[in-house]
Amino acid sequence: MFFEFSQVSSIIVNMNNVLAIVVTYNRLEMLKSCVECLKSQTFPCDILIVDNASTDGTRAWAAGLNSREARQIIKGERPESVPDTDTVAITATMLWDENSMHHVIYENTGANLGGAGGFNYGMRRSVELGYTYAWVMDDDAFAQPDCLEKLMQEALRLGDFGFLASAVLWKDGSLCRMNWQRKYPTPKKRSERHLLESDLARDLVRIQSATFVSALFPTKVICQAGLPIREFFIWCDDIEFTRRITLQHGLPAYVVTASRITHQIKNNEGTNLAMDDAERIDRYNYAFRNENYMYRQYGLKGFCYYLVVIGYNTLKVLTKSRDHKLKRLRVIYRNLFRGLAFNPKIEYPKKITRL
Repeated sequence: MFFEFSQVSSIIVNMNNVLAIVVTYNRLEMLKSCVECLKSQTFPCDILIVDNASTDGTRAWAAGLNSREARQIIKGERPESVPDTDTVAITATMLWDENSMHHVIYENTGANLGGAGGFNYGMRRSVELGYTYAWVMDDDAFAQPDCLEKLMQEALRLGDFGFLASAVLWKDGSLCRMNWQRKYPTPKKRSERHLLESDLARDLVRIQSATFVSALFPTKVICQAGLPIREFFIWCDDIEFTRRITLQHGLPAYVVTASRITHQIKNNEGTNLAMDDAERIDRYNYAFRNENYMYRQYGLKGFCYYLVVIGYNTLKVLTKSRDHKLKRLRVIYRNLFRGLAFNPKIEYPKKITRL
């Protein structure tokens, strides 16, 4: 278990059913806008800020969010990424405003756990604190005021489902390529396998995978399928987790097209090892290692598909890369072999009896 909490806050009273989880690291200005969008939601939710030990003043800003605060020190196991001592003290700050329908919780993880570790932490907390739904997003995602309301309308109508996702837009209003959801069942035509602009005319689109930008998970599903794999650190943690829910556990998932969120990334392009800037090449070690693990979960067919991915990316590097071709190829083939030894265990959260 990542953190085995010895106690849970007794001040969590009259909480909402939905916990909005925002993972952040040194992007305070983005975080401020994200939280303001969440506090403007027309459907009530509590907001958990999971701070991966930011050094840009995030903690000080969070302390002043609401009119009343109470602090609790929780002791648990120190994550492997933070050496030297056996235990860690986490300050959980409840920023309570009795006149608001959106209560804010701030927790500092004590280390940079990456996006994967942050969402693992946040979803675990959603279960431990007794919420019915976990609504997850990055700190540079800005939800429209009725984003959660539209998700919850479908959640209450459907009853049982694996997860629901919003239509993720880029800042010009087009669909965000980085957050394309993959349809289920997979269309034969490659260009139709992800959510299309034409799909926005439909109420629901069934999917097999989504990113962690406005995805709503019942906490009972998190208990059933387990948590995102924190060892992924970055890349593919969301795809692996959502595919685990739909393909391994057979639970249906949908895009609710009336629910909209804007992902404020620099450009509207997907990730591309062959064309990305040289200073970002090393980040792709996580991508190819994590994909190695993910596709191996589907047996020989899955691993053969991974080999096709390797071949496709090799061809792109050889024909499209402007520089550092050898370094880019090393990333691909290093993780083809080293990735075979990467076998992290799936963790399962447990509810904590409130004191």
